[in-house]
Amino acid sequence: MASIDPHEAPLAALVEELAATVEDPPALSAAGVALAWHRLAPRRMVVVAEGDREAEAIANDLRWWLPRIPVALLPPWDTLPFERVVPSMGTTAARLRALASIVDPPDEGIVVVTTVRAALTKLVASAARLERLIVARGDELVRDELITWLEDAGYVREPQVSAAGEYAVRGSIVDVADPGLASPVRIDLFGDEVDRLAFFDPTTQRSVGDLERVELFPAREVRIDTDLAKQLEALAARVPAVADRVEAVLAGREPPEPLVPLVLGDVAPTVLDIVDEADLVLVPAKGMDAVIADRLVAEERSIREALAPTWGLEADALGSVSLMAEPERLRAVRARLVSADPAGFGARLGVSHRDLAGVFGRIRSARRDGVHVVVATHGSERARHVAQRLGEEGIDVQLASVATCLEGHGVRVAAGLDLVESVELEPASLVVIADASLVRPTAPRASVPTRTTGGLSFDDLVEGSFVVHEAYGVARYRGLVRQVVDGVSREYLELEFASADRIFLPFEHLALVAPYVGSEEPRLTRLRGGDWQRQVHRARRAAQEVAQELVVLYQRRLAATGSSITPDPVLLSEFAERFPYELTRDQERTIAEVLADLAKPVPMDRLVCGDVGFGKTEIALRAAFAVASEGRQVLVLAPTTLLAAQHAEVFRERFEGTPIRVGMLSRLSTAREAASIRAELASGELDVCIATHAALGASTRFARLGLLVIDEEQRFGVRHKEQLKEAFPGVDVLVLSATPIPRSLELSLVGIRDLSVLRTAPVDRHPILTHVGPFDPAVVTEAIRRELLREGQVFFVHNRVRDIEASARLVADLVPEARVLVAHGQLPPAALERTMAQFWHGEADVLVATTIVENGIDLARANTLIVDRAEQLGLAQLHQLRGRVGRSGRQAYAYLLTSTTGGISDIALERLRTVAENTDLGAGYRIAMRDLELRGAGTVLGMRQSGHVSEVGYELYVRLVAEEVARMDGVEEPTPDREVALDVPVSALLAEDYVAEAETRMDLYRRLARARSQAEFDQFLEELRDRFGPPPAEALALVSLAKARRRLATLGADHALVRRNPRSARLELVVGPLQPSVATRLRLERRLHGVVSRGDDLAVPLARREDALGRLEALLEILEGAPSPGVGSPQ
Repeated sequence: MASIDPHEAPLAALVEELAATVEDPPALSAAGVALAWHRLAPRRMVVVAEGDREAEAIANDLRWWLPRIPVALLPPWDTLPFERVVPSMGTTAARLRALASIVDPPDEGIVVVTTVRAALTKLVASAARLERLIVARGDELVRDELITWLEDAGYVREPQVSAAGEYAVRGSIVDVADPGLASPVRIDLFGDEVDRLAFFDPTTQRSVGDLERVELFPAREVRIDTDLAKQLEALAARVPAVADRVEAVLAGREPPEPLVPLVLGDVAPTVLDIVDEADLVLVPAKGMDAVIADRLVAEERSIREALAPTWGLEADALGSVSLMAEPERLRAVRARLVSADPAGFGARLGVSHRDLAGVFGRIRSARRDGVHVVVATHGSERARHVAQRLGEEGIDVQLASVATCLEGHGVRVAAGLDLVESVELEPASLVVIADASLVRPTAPRASVPTRTTGGLSFDDLVEGSFVVHEAYGVARYRGLVRQVVDGVSREYLELEFASADRIFLPFEHLALVAPYVGSEEPRLTRLRGGDWQRQVHRARRAAQEVAQELVVLYQRRLAATGSSITPDPVLLSEFAERFPYELTRDQERTIAEVLADLAKPVPMDRLVCGDVGFGKTEIALRAAFAVASEGRQVLVLAPTTLLAAQHAEVFRERFEGTPIRVGMLSRLSTAREAASIRAELASGELDVCIATHAALGASTRFARLGLLVIDEEQRFGVRHKEQLKEAFPGVDVLVLSATPIPRSLELSLVGIRDLSVLRTAPVDRHPILTHVGPFDPAVVTEAIRRELLREGQVFFVHNRVRDIEASARLVADLVPEARVLVAHGQLPPAALERTMAQFWHGEADVLVATTIVENGIDLARANTLIVDRAEQLGLAQLHQLRGRVGRSGRQAYAYLLTSTTGGISDIALERLRTVAENTDLGAGYRIAMRDLELRGAGTVLGMRQSGHVSEVGYELYVRLVAEEVARMDGVEEPTPDREVALDVPVSALLAEDYVAEAETRMDLYRRLARARSQAEFDQFLEELRDRFGPPPAEALALVSLAKARRRLATLGADHALVRRNPRSARLELVVGPLQPSVATRLRLERRLHGVVSRGDDLAVPLARREDALGRLEALLEILEGAPSPGVGSPQ
């Protein structure tokens, strides 16, 4: 292997040089791995870390210590053995790719980083075989053979790909979402040849980048082949208690993973059986690997015995079956085995962001010993900030690049060196301090679009749903119906009204229909008798009252004088660079909107609605910096002490190194601290105050308050919010909420308050798997043990202080090895803060708490939530609680457990069902609309309004209010589009064999009806070609008719009909009203033979009905003045 250029990778070049002379054993770190690689030159190297976090850190840092060698991470399953769910798609993808790199290593070699648990996990035959599929443009590929491979590889066929592990077939197009690829792949076949290969966006379903070649991996590690099927059948015969489960697995109704431990024998291979004498395996310190392995096997045995009753078996009935190989297998590998030495080359330093004084002390002691120190940071702005902070500690530092960080002798702060582990290289007199040792690490967030909807759309409309037709009233949606009349096929929306009356709505009238939100079982409207018109009239009169109140509020806001803040763009840019993650598109847009609001002379009143973890806090930080940097004060209000404490830590961390001072005022503040904070606010010395409303008090005064940030608005009562408005008139207001209360939604929708919606999820964020069922100790045991097995933490929510200790004892009895803490609002403030800090820092496994944890805990390690008596909590609470987990790339679980004594109300049951169904990222907006439905509009708009909302539906009522507000403001109503009656006898629809899914067809129909310009119609056709293949004639006709309707309306016509002339009985196309100029009439007579004028109509003769569309398009081209070849007379 060629030597590494020290100017490209100085750390790697240093290790390569030292490997020839240094005899120290390697430590279990990226630097130690690099030394072992250079010293022993293996073909393949397996690094067995103690746990997940160590493995991830080593894999990350190896790109700096060993940059020319590919690195793969082989994680363990993220599910519990015997559990009834499958490993997450991301975990499966990483495992299969890592296994493939071991079985078939690249020419330059491979380093696979894994854990003791993953190394000892037995492999099924399908995982070892790794039947990959390489697809290249121009290759021969039979569609049915591709489908067979996808089915065998564990992919699930769907009408449309929207999640990993799915595939869809539409004619010659096959879409595949390989879990290991950044985007799903579109394979477009021409016969049996791959004609086009591209990535596509699952949100828009549009292609985003062409490919020449792609390698597809299976979607599942465990796949049912002949051998596994025989083993499962033998299991059913041997253990009758699981026979039903086996049958369900073989029939495809349940996943096979839970049964795998029961059929894998002692000789089943592990990843360590793949390596040989030419390879190298680096394991934890001598003896430590065995200790860890023994613990893991014992844990699995304990889990097996605990879960056996859930299978209907005695605790010892399963014998010694196991997914884990015996620990001896770790020492019996054929490869060269090296035990890491904790004090060896590349030893990890015991420094942490929790003890910055210790970090600074370690740097000083290294310099006293003449050791060179490199402080690694992820970017230039972060490097400047760290250098400034070290300078404040009296440490002499110099800024450096990655290439120059080893030059000279002293302390170098390297920009762009993104390391996780802090290590010492004693033979080189070098200490490397990672950025993660200086700041609290958080889960990285990047821009990954997800499917999110806002509740008021057709996305969730299913057959049987209620809808509102603007002209006819409330109906039940009965689906899309194809009708054939005189040989002409069209598709219609079938709506059922009272007395089983039905109408069939053509696609061009879809804008008149909206999903109904208002009450559980609305009354269907009678089509006859004028009931609907009377209901709308009553609702409009009520809307006028609401509009009057809103206009008064709005005018009061406009009359107030705002701050008109325009921060220094250079300072703002420098502050923005401190954010270590890439902003999502939604965050960028919202930040721009907030800054624009701040610059206006009227006070800002903006609601930022984004699901938990979607980056709302960063928007508040940017706004706070903009205001504070201009000399105004900022108040951030949090509903709970815990959330206030977390915000205070985050704000202090982000504002460190700036003149902006941050303080906190909460129940945790002592009397002396509170008095000091209030004095500094009154004098203007304190710039940003994080507070709870209860702690704020009437005695708090501000010198120059400029911005009020309210986090989690739904937690503040109406009285609190009114007090805030009265206390701080004219102040800019920014409201953050994951589940906005319906009143907020209403204000936003009618434009009284500005709304920004964050729909872009963090990278690798998975929807939270949610289970609803009665409380069962076996379920609790299973959930906690699974999380402990993957080194995670658990929230156990019990919302009654009087018996919360009993719940904690139950958890401790069920899982004796778990470290359990208790937190609730009646604890002394100091004790509560200490408990939360312990859990935050990983000193406990389970936190048994009240809903005090609903806000304010942001833990990447917490990925399981158990809620006891979940039926007693509200929708917003349940959604917020569920948002406490799943903030890392791991699959998260929420168990909503109900009481086993006493009945559950229908409303509570529906509430739980709503949370369980809305597991997709960004579901908060839709849950808020459902909450309105369940609570009834009375609590939102007042009892006077609730009946009107129930009668006409929420969306129509809000629109009526918006119209009345506009009228009172003197805004002219927009002129509605001209209705065009277009009756041209041509089949025009999206057929099921072209677009199979009814919801997709309806979405396309709706968008086509909204198209206005030629560019929009062209884009629509291009999308059809991209997603579904070449459009058939009836789809092209559909677009042509939509285009013709728009062109006719532009010309002022309101009808284009095919009929027989009452005198001659000849077919003709009648279009009008039109009054063409003399010149246009001459062009018509010359180019369109036989056209005549009848009053305001033009009549074009037709030889056949089928000619009508072509003759209409020719007529329109002439009327629009577009050049057109001559169109002959009918034959």
